[in-house]
Amino acid sequence: MQDWNDWSIALQERERCMTTLKDLRLRAHFSKRKLAKETKIDLETITRAETGKRVQEVKVVIILEAINKALKSSYTIADIEGIVTL
Repeated sequence: MQDWNDWSIALQERERCMTTLKDLRLRAHFSKRKLAKETKIDLETITRAETGKRVQEVKVVIILEAINKALKSSYTIADIEGIVTL
């Protein structure tokens, strides 16, 4: 049984590391507009973050805080694929 648990944890970590911001946003049931309103960050910045364009680190942290709250998770910038911060 221990082997199964080890494999399951490894798979969860792999999936976590390969997650995009858009995947998380959708899992949290946020539209871009709803996330923008929730975070008080403009829609263009959210789009830029999701498409791998440069975004201020503080704004990505605010976005992730809202998503983490909705998902009851603890994702960090390092966990998200394609994030480029200033």
